[in-house]
Amino acid sequence: MPLELMRLRLIDLIDHCLDVLRDNPSYIFHLDAQTVVLEDYLSVCPDKRCVLESYIQRGQLVIGPWYLQSDFYLTSGESIIRNLLEGNRIAESFGKCDKTGYAADQFGNISQIPQILNGFGIDNFIFGRGACRVLNDTDGHTKRMPFPSEFVWKGADGTCVLAIHMTYWYNNAQRFSADINKAERLVNLMEKRFEGLAVTPYVLLMNGVDHLEAQEDLLPILEQLNDNLEEDKQIRQYRLSDYITDVKQYIQENDVCLYTHQGELRGGEDHELLKGTLSSRVYLKQSNDRLQDRLEYCLEPLYSMLEMSGARGCYSTDIFRYMWKELMKNHPHDSICGCSRDEVHAHMEDRFQSLEEISGEMLRRGLDIAANHVLLWDGSPENYGILAVNTLQMTRSGTVRITLDFPVSEKVCGFQIYDDKGQEAEFDILSHKKAVRDVFSPINLPGNMEVDRYEIYLYIRELAGMSFRGYTVKKDTPKAVMPMIRDSVKAAAENEYLQVHVHDDGSVDLFDKISKREIKNCIDWEETGDRGDSYIYSPCEEPAIYGQDFPAEVSITEDNGYYQSITVRRVLRVPVAYDFINRKREEAIAECPVTLTINLEKGNKTLKLNYMVENRAKDHRIRLLVKTGLLSDTTISDTPFDIIYRKDSDHYFNTRSKVFPNSSFVAAEVNESGMAVLTMGQREYEHIPETGTLAFTVVRSTGAISRDGSSLKVSGGDQWICPENQCLRLMSGQIGIISYTGNLLDSGIPLEAMAFRNPLLIHFFSADPKKFTGGRPAVQGSEISELFYRTDSYPLSSLKNNQSFFKLDGKIYVSAFKKAEDGDGFILRLFNASNNDEIITLNINGYLYLTNLAEDSEQELGKNQTMLTFRQKEIKTIRIRLEFPDHNCDLNIN
Repeated sequence: MPLELMRLRLIDLIDHCLDVLRDNPSYIFHLDAQTVVLEDYLSVCPDKRCVLESYIQRGQLVIGPWYLQSDFYLTSGESIIRNLLEGNRIAESFGKCDKTGYAADQFGNISQIPQILNGFGIDNFIFGRGACRVLNDTDGHTKRMPFPSEFVWKGADGTCVLAIHMTYWYNNAQRFSADINKAERLVNLMEKRFEGLAVTPYVLLMNGVDHLEAQEDLLPILEQLNDNLEEDKQIRQYRLSDYITDVKQYIQENDVCLYTHQGELRGGEDHELLKGTLSSRVYLKQSNDRLQDRLEYCLEPLYSMLEMSGARGCYSTDIFRYMWKELMKNHPHDSICGCSRDEVHAHMEDRFQSLEEISGEMLRRGLDIAANHVLLWDGSPENYGILAVNTLQMTRSGTVRITLDFPVSEKVCGFQIYDDKGQEAEFDILSHKKAVRDVFSPINLPGNMEVDRYEIYLYIRELAGMSFRGYTVKKDTPKAVMPMIRDSVKAAAENEYLQVHVHDDGSVDLFDKISKREIKNCIDWEETGDRGDSYIYSPCEEPAIYGQDFPAEVSITEDNGYYQSITVRRVLRVPVAYDFINRKREEAIAECPVTLTINLEKGNKTLKLNYMVENRAKDHRIRLLVKTGLLSDTTISDTPFDIIYRKDSDHYFNTRSKVFPNSSFVAAEVNESGMAVLTMGQREYEHIPETGTLAFTVVRSTGAISRDGSSLKVSGGDQWICPENQCLRLMSGQIGIISYTGNLLDSGIPLEAMAFRNPLLIHFFSADPKKFTGGRPAVQGSEISELFYRTDSYPLSSLKNNQSFFKLDGKIYVSAFKKAEDGDGFILRLFNASNNDEIITLNINGYLYLTNLAEDSEQELGKNQTMLTFRQKEIKTIRIRLEFPDHNCDLNIN
């Protein structure tokens, strides 16, 4: 249902629950381990907060530890941590936070959940999906082996939690009948079902399910049931945390040996894992990845560096918390998974757009602050500047495109650009035109000025990780506008690393100049019918349709010293829809134009592919195929805080869709040769081992949330029909291809993926800060007309050129560089993605402390430098304080 309908149901639910709690002082109700529902409720009923607090503090209303029930595979590791940080913060503000790792309905569970939960003092996990083992018996028959209901789950780094599998779902006692005989039969049935599965005498019954209200007559029914049950049996309502305590105590006192599972909990058939949600409404995944990256790898590091450089107070934890919460409101598993109502997803797009606006403005403001304090080779007021910022951990080079505006009154007809050492920078002019620049001020009226507007390419050479660089722009002799396309007779591109040749039929050949490896016809389109739903891809019997089956229009769209772009346009002619009555694809044809632009950039190892699909057909799937030229039964892909080696045999034996998840890359390796595909929201991939092809879903069109697998009928009435899920819209995106030698980690593929998704930041400014901040004066009279300016808010800030704010050695990756939740210092989160222990040295100005994910513990490490030992796949969180606790600062921050 849409959000506001659910909000009204939530109000009914909580109001009714409060009545039940008032009338039954021992009654307990769990709010699904979430806290966002309290915000949703109080946004309409703000006067009820004190009532909620009283029941929460009494333990009758149980909340936390999560903010909301997010999907673990379609969100980042940092977002999962922030989910718990916010859930704990809100719950504690109401008086009590539950410490149960409850995640009932996530569509699979990532390998690092045990370590993440442990970082918040949680040593247990109660879940519904992903526990499935498949074994082959002595006769070669496939046999499904259920997990015990209690077992040890060992995470990727070795952290263990007590796992409780809700084998018969989280509504196995959804409502007890007032007919005691029926109620007793339910209890006996569940007891029997758990025979052979439960390793303790405690059987977990879940009284309720999604959105259902509290059962008001539950306690009297349980009292009567206990009168009827055998003497050694008892049924009672209690908290999940008390259940966990009893189970742990029994296991310890009786020396019970538990089954141990290590790694992901992602086993099961199609209807258990609902893998089609990896590609349902791909546009939502793309928006989420873009904005998630902006928060994690752009804004938080940018503002942290500014604060540490002396711009104290520019990092607003309130604004960052607001942005994170808005992002996370799109993370519930039925939301980001694209398997809800059209209205829900329309609200998500609006929320993403709102977050785009505020995060974009925060980026502009942060760059303005940095520009005002970066050191220029010549900062004379008549000059201009270009600020380059690297918010990732590694040194980077690359070409950036930037707009330069010079007031027409200054008659700037030419200019030169100098780096921080006074050396001429490498740049070329793309265009020059007259334009109008808007000028906004907080203390003057909005204004505008006529400007000479130049578009240029600037090559940034070796900008250190986590650092700034200022370029001086000085008036000089005019420079000719560079032609966008050089004379060329064939569609080919080449840089220091790669050669690309696009033939007249649209086929693409790729040659790696380093390894001397060539892949012919390495990129194509694939279209197939899909008679499934939002949850599950269900293939049709008709054969696949390929892009190479249709004529190609090949054109050179850019060819200069910085970028080379070749565009291949086709029109796919595909069945317009699926005929669910006759169970075949319709004969009528829809034309779906597809465009692939192949981009090669100076000095970049990555071949970038921009695509556009004008989807005009229903009930189908379109994928980009990347032929690796490597025949293997294994692929490598990342998930939050982990890198997983996946075999084709890992799929459940009868799955209809052999797809896997990825966060930012997928790779194949054979004999020291590798190819990685870098993704930006294309979270679903399939490995086709017989051809060495990686297939990435870019469009999946279905018109229903759920269909019956045998009848193909929609599983319900109109509420289950979602025509917008057909994605009859323009779908666009970008992937990257990078060829490498050796193994994935030694080749730095995780860092290449970060760089692909997070380009260098660039910003043009005037050395005279008043030039573009004045606006226009009030209109009271020309004789008193005046423009007003504020003094520098951060006079102590100074940004030195190309100096990293911290340095790492070893194969350790940064997942967060932010202000601490309590505002006391900064947080640097690091993780080891390898299967080996790693020892590194961290250099950063400040007093260093080891803390946990919850940021509520502390161990002193030293000042300015420390050596850290990481277990395989371990996450470490470091707090950095610039001053001693008495705030007497004696550090020189570079």
